[in-house]
Amino acid sequence: MNPDNTQKHSASDSEKLSLILTGVQSLTVRFDNVDKRFNNMESRLDIIDSRLVHVERTVNEMQPVLQKAVTDIGHLQEGQRQLQESHQQLQESHQQLQESQLQLHKTVLQVQDGQRQLQVGQERISAEVYALSHDVSERFMVLSGATAAEVKNLDKRVTRLELNSNPPKSQT
Repeated sequence: MNPDNTQKHSASDSEKLSLILTGVQSLTVRFDNVDKRFNNMESRLDIIDSRLVHVERTVNEMQPVLQKAVTDIGHLQEGQRQLQESHQQLQESHQQLQESQLQLHKTVLQVQDGQRQLQVGQERISAEVYALSHDVSERFMVLSGATAAEVKNLDKRVTRLELNSNPPKSQT
């Protein structure tokens, strides 16, 4: 209240008391409302507290399950890592196998080429041996014919020489 208002109104004591009582009653009503609100808030806090207790209890009950889940997840991750390593090793082995197969294929091609070259060489040698054999046969024939003629000629000469060195005895 404003001091000027109080001076303007000169009220009697009972009016003053009445005003004070009205103010106190108004404050009481407001305090009652505030108290109700506090009680309402307290009851809501109690509900929240009980819900938190329930959540804590649930979390505590779930703790072993969660720990097992975390452990299982760790095992699964380790198994996945091992599978990835095995897969990588398998891929490396596969690549090495492919490289070995490629090298083997190259070697087989080289062997086949070598066999073909050997066959060509063998055919060439066979042809040369045949030609040489034919040439030797012809030369032998020529040489044996010439030798036979020379032997015949030599035989005649030897016969003449023998006849000349031992003339026939005349019958005189």
